[in-house]
Amino acid sequence: MKKNKILTILLIILVYLFSITLYSYVKYMEELDKISTGYSSSSTAKKINTDVFLGEKREHNLKFLFSYTEIDNYIMFDDSFNNNQIRGVLVKGKVGSPKILSGRFFNESDFFSEKKIVVIGENMVQHTYEENEKKYISLFDNAYEVIGICGYGLNSIMDNIIFYNLDSVYFSEWGIYSDGRIKNVELKRDMSLNLI
Repeated sequence: MKKNKILTILLIILVYLFSITLYSYVKYMEELDKISTGYSSSSTAKKINTDVFLGEKREHNLKFLFSYTEIDNYIMFDDSFNNNQIRGVLVKGKVGSPKILSGRFFNESDFFSEKKIVVIGENMVQHTYEENEKKYISLFDNAYEVIGICGYGLNSIMDNIIFYNLDSVYFSEWGIYSDGRIKNVELKRDMSLNLI
C-alpha cells in the first residue's frame, strides 16, 4: 500500500515536471519565432486590407481604428519597405514586447501625439546621436527619439531592427499586418468599422 502511494506521488511529480518543460519549450519556440521574424509571429501575423489606410483619409481612418473600442490589446506592423530592419508599429492596449535592454517599448500614449519615436535593436545604437541628454536616430529624413533598446545578443533581426511609431509617417502603400486579433478592416459608408 505504501509502495503504491510513493509510485503515485512520483508519477504526479513526473507529469508536473513534464508539463512545465513542455510549456517552457512552447514559449521558447514562440519567442524564437518572433525573434526571427522581427517580433511579428509568423504563426499569428495576418496581412490585413490596407485600402482604408491609403489616400487622403488615411490618417483619419487609422485614428478611427485606433480609437475603436470594440477591439483592444493588439499590435499592427507595417512592412512597406520589404526590409526586416525597419518596421512601423501601432500598439493598442497591453501587448507583449520584445526583450527590452533599456528604456521601454511603445504604449498607447505614444500614438497620435505628434511624436517621432523608435525602439531600436542593440546593434543600431552605433547609429544614434545624443542631443539634450536624449538619443536620436535619423529616419525618413527626420530625427526620431530612441525610447527603448531591444535585443537578444544573437545578431538576429531583433538586434538590428528599428521599430517606429506608425502614425509618424504615411506611405502611398502600406503592407500592414496585425498580430492576429484583427483579421481584416473594412470602413463602411457610414464610417463604422467592420472587423472581418
